[in-house]
Amino acid sequence: MPDEQKCKNCGALIDGKFCKECGQKAIEHKQTIWHLTMHFLSDILHYDGRFIRTLRSLLTRPGFLSMEYMKGVRQKYVDPFRLYLFISALAFVVFITFDSPQKTVTKIHNPDIIHIIDSTRAALQADTIHNSRNQKSRYNRIKFEVKGTKIVILDPPDILKRGEHYYDSVQNTLTPQKRSIGYLRYKDRKFIKAYEVFDTAPYNYSKKMDEKISLIIPKSFFVSMPFFILTLFLLYFKKRNLYPSAHHAIFTLHFYTTVWVFITLDTIISTFLEHPRTIVIYRYIGSAIYLGLIVYLFVALSRFYKERWWVTLIKVIILTTITAFIYLLIMYTLREYFILSLNSISA
Repeated sequence: MPDEQKCKNCGALIDGKFCKECGQKAIEHKQTIWHLTMHFLSDILHYDGRFIRTLRSLLTRPGFLSMEYMKGVRQKYVDPFRLYLFISALAFVVFITFDSPQKTVTKIHNPDIIHIIDSTRAALQADTIHNSRNQKSRYNRIKFEVKGTKIVILDPPDILKRGEHYYDSVQNTLTPQKRSIGYLRYKDRKFIKAYEVFDTAPYNYSKKMDEKISLIIPKSFFVSMPFFILTLFLLYFKKRNLYPSAHHAIFTLHFYTTVWVFITLDTIISTFLEHPRTIVIYRYIGSAIYLGLIVYLFVALSRFYKERWWVTLIKVIILTTITAFIYLLIMYTLREYFILSLNSISA
């Protein structure tokens, strides 16, 4: 049997334009750059026509895709998990692209900023009252802004400024009851390392820290999803026979995908309206975007779970409150981890 009568992908016999086993085209065109590019864009934007249909239904008909999935209509739309991964990745690319990173502070171009940081640190060191109060708090960060540049000054007590050897020697002189143990001791050591990094290049610490923190947004968002699903399960526990956990998960994937679309829209608009003259306009638009997200959630819950509007409204308030708290807690935890794990800064 000649090669052209066999599928080059799976080896099955071909009778027509497509392989009946794997679906690959029988006629192989010359693979030019243009052909590969168009094929890639076609796969991304169309998914055989499903992507546009799925995205349109997701944004214009809240709760509809989840209902369709529950009914078994699945091949017609993009898989919820694949859709979430693609939209979240696209949103993160947009976020990085449109983000306005701070420029590196140098002695040549920013002598005033360097002078303010140095003088502030010297003043804090000479302030005996401040230092006395500082002994009671441990992980102090002083934040301010100089000519549009964010500044963070780490100002821990003396025991955390002189390195691990000094810290251990002081700890050994304390009674067992006053020593730092467990997580506190671990965090002390992490902060000592963070301060050493800050002390070597205090002028760009804030810039490097912001770069690190920007990486936690997708992670914290993803980690919060199980808590959203659990809250849905508890809120609709009486309907657990009609809505098993898998259906809560599908609804969550669709809603979180929508949230990423809204975040992307907000990122793009904020970039074009970040000028001082238009920042007020953006605040109204930004507020409208996130208010619209709450309305979207209300409509989606109402359609998907089919309850009275006032019951749905109460559950929206509970759901958003719990989710916001969990998300902020995750953000804070990951933020602390990233800040304390910062191990180098460009001067």
